[in-house]
Amino acid sequence: MNFPKIKYFLIIVLLGITYTSHSSIVIDLKPQIYEYEFSGRQVQFLEDSLNKFTFKDIVKGQNSGMFNPMRQYPIQFLQPNKTYWLRLDIRNPDEPYIKDWLLEFLDYRISHMEIYLPDEKGIYTKKTVGFDYLFDNKEFKHKNFVFQLPHIKKRTTQIYIRLISKIPVTPRGKIITVQKFTQYALSEYFLLSLYYGICMAMVLYNLFLFITIRDVTYIYYILYVSGAVLFSFARDGLGFQFIWPDQPYLNNFMFNFSNLFMIFWEIMYARSFLNTRKDRPNVDKALKWVLLIRVAIYLVTTFIIPEYSNQVVYDIITLLIIFYAGIKSYKNINSPAFYYLIAFVWMLVGYSIFVFTNMGIIEHSVFSIYSINFGLVGEMLFLSFALAARIKILQRDKIKAQNETIKQLTVNEELKDSLNKELELKVKARTWELESKNKELDAFVYKASHDLKGPLNSVTGLATIGMMETDIVKMKEYFRLTRDTTKRLQSTIADLLSLTKVKESTVNKQTLNISEIIDDVVENFAHDENYNQVSINKKIELEKEVVSDEILIKSIIQNLVENGLKYRDPYKENQKLDILLKNSNGHVIVKVSDNGIGVAEDSKKKIFDMFYKINPKSVGTGLGLHILKTAVDKLGGSIELESEKGKGSIFTVKLPNEMC
Repeated sequence: MNFPKIKYFLIIVLLGITYTSHSSIVIDLKPQIYEYEFSGRQVQFLEDSLNKFTFKDIVKGQNSGMFNPMRQYPIQFLQPNKTYWLRLDIRNPDEPYIKDWLLEFLDYRISHMEIYLPDEKGIYTKKTVGFDYLFDNKEFKHKNFVFQLPHIKKRTTQIYIRLISKIPVTPRGKIITVQKFTQYALSEYFLLSLYYGICMAMVLYNLFLFITIRDVTYIYYILYVSGAVLFSFARDGLGFQFIWPDQPYLNNFMFNFSNLFMIFWEIMYARSFLNTRKDRPNVDKALKWVLLIRVAIYLVTTFIIPEYSNQVVYDIITLLIIFYAGIKSYKNINSPAFYYLIAFVWMLVGYSIFVFTNMGIIEHSVFSIYSINFGLVGEMLFLSFALAARIKILQRDKIKAQNETIKQLTVNEELKDSLNKELELKVKARTWELESKNKELDAFVYKASHDLKGPLNSVTGLATIGMMETDIVKMKEYFRLTRDTTKRLQSTIADLLSLTKVKESTVNKQTLNISEIIDDVVENFAHDENYNQVSINKKIELEKEVVSDEILIKSIIQNLVENGLKYRDPYKENQKLDILLKNSNGHVIVKVSDNGIGVAEDSKKKIFDMFYKINPKSVGTGLGLHILKTAVDKLGGSIELESEKGKGSIFTVKLPNEMC
């Protein structure tokens, strides 16, 4: 009798009995939705504690109750050094509507991942990636794990994943279209580049200050910011992608080492900045003990109990003690310690959110994941204010030194009988020394003030006003202005992406349903604040079918409608926008007319130029009509503008049509 096989069969049966049956939550792919996030009950899981199941065993036992939904909240973590099987149920109820879908796992710290994807015949293919493998093993060169999904049909497609990780991880992810993934990935990488750019600017600026005044505090600060950058590289996956892609063993090491490196130099910076060794010896002693304990924790969790090496909760205690040191050193609202406290409050909040997110107490979001980045940027900002306060103290000391010089000169005059020559020489020497130092201080103050305004001008504008404001309503207004600026930037990026898409697209002619395209475009503007103010009328007089490129035609109509809504005349009672399509001599004529503000004669020649705006203060990007002109040229058509300022505009687009 084959006892191993019987034993193995009993294990599978017991698992089927032990785990209560749950109906799986199927993810339905809809044409109008471009992104699905999955976590919790949408993920079916099985803990393979014996590490004996093969993929064939899992597929055979999929209906025996082996899999159960994961917990939705609090977030369920997969424990380290254990094997887990996950299953995703996906279907496309609107088949044959097809999109290119990607499967993305957001926790890039998974040590080993095997994903089994079926083809159209139901044959599964295994792909292996993970934090312990070369970066080039990834199908997509992105910091997260991204896979191309096969064609999803009406019937449920089951995807299996086998996970093993050295640290607790969460099987959170997305099912996302290629277009949506490209847009959000570009935005994410752009914001991360801004963050690292700010860090680099602060490193270079403080290096300049150290060279100028030779204060070791700035070296500690440079090392601290460098540690923060290294920790961010290890934490967000960019380090693995760009710096050590061929050394995966560095991933966990750099995460833990850079965390220690950052905290170590943060403590050294706090001791030097607050001068605790001289002014607060008890606090200085406490900081030394914290430093030693933190190093000991690193050594123990790295070499003895590595499964706890990523428990960054230890550092909250460290930050609280550093913050307490700032409280003890705080003297008045104008002292550098005041800005130091604000800086570390900002950092403490950001770091705490980051820690609680890792512990599963706070749900994952863009803000919680990158909260430590926000904390570091805010901390750098206020530590710069602390630096400015230090410069002010230097100026005060300079004036004090000058007053002492004058007093010394008066005393020298009264004692000139017996010590005239000797004192005169000393006074001259002292005066020369003080004047030299005054010149050096003047030069330093000038350079520091100049350089502070440069790199911090764009960052500190609204933040400085908000810091001084106590009215919460006004503070919200400052945040609103910051948000509006960001929205304008996003609008510009979106228009640039649209322009690039139009320029690089290949003309794909097909028979189009023009009426449906117009309805889709108009519906997309339903959320626009100008939509309900304008009466939009559609008139189609087409005698033959339209054969053209759908993307370009949609871009043309969208930009014409958007222009009409944006430049309406709010003072007119009957605001309207008329859309007319008709055939004429082998062409399709698209005529969009409005009774808006119109275009002045001197602006007509430049109206289609890139970034041209009639009113420089308008919120538009100046790209809409340029995209329109580019799309028209791509189709070999022409565009004319008839407009009179104050009366409205008529845009006439003439496009070739093969069916005419």
